[in-house]
Amino acid sequence: MARGGNSSSGGSSSGRSNDNSSGKRKAAGAVAKGILKPLDNVFKDGKRGGGHSSSRGPGGRDTPSPWPHRSGDPKRDLVQDRFDNFRRRVEPNELRGAPPSATGRPAGHADSKHGVDRAAQADILNNPERTFTGYNKNGREVDIYYKDGSVAITEAGKKDSVITAYGKADTTHANPKPVKPEKWADDAAYVEVQPSPANTVIYPNRQRWEEQDWP
Repeated sequence: MARGGNSSSGGSSSGRSNDNSSGKRKAAGAVAKGILKPLDNVFKDGKRGGGHSSSRGPGGRDTPSPWPHRSGDPKRDLVQDRFDNFRRRVEPNELRGAPPSATGRPAGHADSKHGVDRAAQADILNNPERTFTGYNKNGREVDIYYKDGSVAITEAGKKDSVITAYGKADTTHANPKPVKPEKWADDAAYVEVQPSPANTVIYPNRQRWEEQDWP
């Protein structure tokens, strides 16, 4: 979906406002948690990382979708595809560098710039501790996979198309600097996605939840 686009259909959300000012990109007010289920979306107030957890959904990241049949609703099918993409496992030989962005940002450079080989990339992608999705500062829609101080960043919805990977996994420095998930958790340009044990999206603020803008 184009950045800033809204959708009224139930069960999902992730576009962003075109205003990328720091005020817009910082989460403010109550944290909104949207629980994505086949037919509806539930709103809960709560602190980030706490609150409601739905028992619906797959039992693990590589478990088949809980509603594998196409619904005929483009919005719901897109939501299903995005969650399935986060859950699916990838092999190192499947991974490729992402193409340059539309704005001329460089092609995938996880290995060439940061020394994170495809095996290390796959480990982060297959075993993330937290996952996020949204628009980076260059306006590109991306998925973020965080694990133990390292991050792998892919094109949105394309787990095998890696833009970059860095953090503790960087082998080009003797003492690589770990990254913190708060970089994305505290940025209103992103939503946190929890594919397991239930299909869950955590919106950074109430406004984004009300707009239902992911994906």
